[in-house]
Amino acid sequence: PFRPLIRDYFDRDPKAQWTAAPKPLMCDQSYNLDFWKVTEEERCKRMLDDYWYCTRESEVFFDAADCNLIGDVMFVQHSMTTNVSGIRWLKRHFAPKGIEVRALHF
Repeated sequence: PFRPLIRDYFDRDPKAQWTAAPKPLMCDQSYNLDFWKVTEEERCKRMLDDYWYCTRESEVFFDAADCNLIGDVMFVQHSMTTNVSGIRWLKRHFAPKGIEVRALHF
């Protein structure tokens, strides 16, 4: 439903840029299949201590909901849906535009 709106902005503004992020394959190798096999207590401990989440680093994963742009700094939360590879992609994509990407872990 958003594509016609984005296309309209793109057509009307010659400075508009339309970027599509990498689309993950979402295959078994994309995920830590053992994530849901451990107890909830162990999962929480490993997420807090080791940043161990259900996605692996073999693909770029990020969710816009984990991103917050304040001025020229984008804060990105490492989470269940945003991995370090995704944060690295965002850094490379936005650096030429003068936007610094900072990873958050909590």
